Amino acid sequence: MTAPRDICALSPDERKRIFLASLAQRGVVTAAAVEASPGVADPRNARMFFYRMRKEDAVFRHDWEESLKVFVGRLEAEIVRRGLDGWTEDRVVRDARGDVVRVDSVRRYDASLLKLLATRWMPEYGEKVEVKVEGGCEFPELKRISPEDAERLAQVLESIAAKRPGASEV
Repeated sequence: MTAPRDICALSPDERKRIFLASLAQRGVVTAAAVEASPGVADPRNARMFFYRMRKEDAVFRHDWEESLKVFVGRLEAEIVRRGLDGWTEDRVVRDARGDVVRVDSVRRYDASLLKLLATRWMPEYGEKVEVKVEGGCEFPELKRISPEDAERLAQVLESIAAKRPGASEV
């Protein structure tokens, strides 16, 4: 069965069903709206229809949120797969003339994605740095920087302080 090429061929309920399925699959509102709006030339018009439906229809609003939860679950599963199971890439080895000597496979893993997920679910896993400024002024956003960035910031602040008038020479 081929998808209809004209929006008139779909009822609003059919469009909602297609939109929600696409949203659960891709997680992108515009892409889902375009898929559920065949023949609509401007993606903004397609998107506006679904935002209006979300505002007016509590059931659709709930289904929209559920579709996004499904997408997030799929995304987390893919992060875990790439971090734990990895994927295979072909590696081509060539001689000095550029001729292929052999082709073998290597297993790749993405630990950075896994670390990102771990810090979301296990906040204690992430690195914590506390920076206090004299005079009782605290900047909560500075508590989230890496130790390397905290060290660099401390160096910059020391450099600034050393250049102030009246600062003693070291």
